[in-house]
Amino acid sequence: MSSDTTMSTASLQSLLPADLDTVAVSLDLESTLAHCHEYFIQQYNSEFGTSYVRDDIDDWDWVREEIEFEDFNRIVNDGWRNCHTEIAVMEPGLADLVARMHDHPRIEVDIVTARTGVEDGMQAWLAANGITEYGEFIATTTSKAQLDYNVYIDDRPGLANDLPHGKMQYLIQGPHN
Repeated sequence: MSSDTTMSTASLQSLLPADLDTVAVSLDLESTLAHCHEYFIQQYNSEFGTSYVRDDIDDWDWVREEIEFEDFNRIVNDGWRNCHTEIAVMEPGLADLVARMHDHPRIEVDIVTARTGVEDGMQAWLAANGITEYGEFIATTTSKAQLDYNVYIDDRPGLANDLPHGKMQYLIQGPHN
């Protein structure tokens, strides 16, 4: 989420919109909590004999431009279904940070993903990595921008442009955005 997962309650408070009593937060899973791109690269390289590294994914559309999108979805879906324990957490301390957000009196945090069909593996991954304190787990085919959250913590760079007035995104930085 950031290079500092030791965020204090006071610094969490400073991130919240002051005009709302309760803030509904959509917390993305892939490439925000789970290092699914790293898993994908390892599996893709093994299957196709390539030597991509994480920094090669330097644009949001890299997967569509550089390789077959179907291969990306197949490999990542297989990872969630059969190998979720091989998908790393993005950085240490995220379970504690998510728990502190969940326990904050003004925050309602849900885990929200745009990937469907592999929910059991995703939820098993969350539990295996100690990320168990959150409201709901939501896998949706609807644009996240159409969901009723005040704050979106997500790695998708174009999401902020799609959000209705008064909603905000905290963009998770990565080589792809």
